[in-house]
Amino acid sequence: MAHQDKATVFVIKPCVTDLVAFEEHFFSVHINAEYFFSADEALEHINHRQRGCIILDAGLSGANGVGFLERLREKRIKLPVILLGRRGDVAGAVHALKNGAADFLEKPVRGQALLDAVQDAIETDRLNEQRRRTDQRLRMRLNSLTPREWEVLFPMVRGCSNMEIAKALELSPRTVEVYRARIMQKTGVTTLAELIRLVIRLGLLDQDDSAAPQPDAEKPASRGEYP
Repeated sequence: MAHQDKATVFVIKPCVTDLVAFEEHFFSVHINAEYFFSADEALEHINHRQRGCIILDAGLSGANGVGFLERLREKRIKLPVILLGRRGDVAGAVHALKNGAADFLEKPVRGQALLDAVQDAIETDRLNEQRRRTDQRLRMRLNSLTPREWEVLFPMVRGCSNMEIAKALELSPRTVEVYRARIMQKTGVTTLAELIRLVIRLGLLDQDDSAAPQPDAEKPASRGEYP
């Protein structure tokens, strides 16, 4: 089993000769790799905490790209997948790429092309994991908000004034101002623009906040403001 924090290439190919060739190639460039004859075998070993990428032979019986990607999602495995296939596999590969595969390499694969694809996939996984950890920290900050602060947050990031929020929530403008300050402090942002970017990044504006007050559409823009 690979160390969870160390990048590992998980190679899934049915041919012993091919696996030996891959093993020699990755060993020569000091890349940690594990080898499997089937998708089922690989999925028994790979878990969502591991980092690196997966190389899948698209011609493997019972392991078409899209089906394999779906099984990865079921196990919450987000590793990039590189598909290997013949020219006749291109149509299926395109479908798999549209469904989240990282790359497709036509067999026989040149050593440098394989190495470049693996390095790109590992770097993509590293950046994705970094983003996930950052998002987790941001969510923890937002989870510290009280229910009332959540009620203020949505209209706040939609551009409502203190007066508009106060009227909708039956609060005083001064109380809304206090809530706004607490929201900024708890989320660790210093400007409203940063808060808006945070909420958009976490996809919170997709939530149902139809009850939140909306900014006055008739209010004219002041000098220096751009509608």
